[in-house]
Amino acid sequence: KPLIFFRNSSKFVLLDNTLSPQGEVIDLFEIHPGWVSAVCSSIDQHYWLFDVDTQELIRLDASFNEVTNSGNLTQLTGVSIVPDRLWERDSHVYALTEDYVMIFDLFGTFLRKIDIRDAKDVHITPNGIITLADSGVLSRYQMLDYKFTPLDTIQSSFDKATFVNGFAFAMKGGEVSVIR
Repeated sequence: KPLIFFRNSSKFVLLDNTLSPQGEVIDLFEIHPGWVSAVCSSIDQHYWLFDVDTQELIRLDASFNEVTNSGNLTQLTGVSIVPDRLWERDSHVYALTEDYVMIFDLFGTFLRKIDIRDAKDVHITPNGIITLADSGVLSRYQMLDYKFTPLDTIQSSFDKATFVNGFAFAMKGGEVSVIR
């Protein structure tokens, strides 16, 4: 289920398929004592949250009891992070920070840290991690060789991009390119 997270008040609300609120607003201060920077839905009515104080990715069940956590990620990665977005997609959890995409499995085990410091936009899609670099080049992260490769050579220097149903819509000036 989609949810809206209000970071400043540490609250979120679940939405249905018509984007209407489902149930009460959930106050994370009542559920979890730490500073939460990001929240997302998970399968089986579970939730992921990132606790900045303990540097842990935490999974909660439908009753908001902790199911699993990643442990202190600063000790594992050497980097203290504050993700502003979380996604669960295709058996992975992605935490997006200003400089990195951190990838976890569904048990909260840290798998990989991907440097995105030269990206002005990042999207997690069914086809992987897609970035729009400051240079305007659209690239896909290749999990097999651990590097970004350009999506298409038809045009570069895009200003903006978005992704819908496996297509990239990239804009340069007033022109839109559609890339599969």
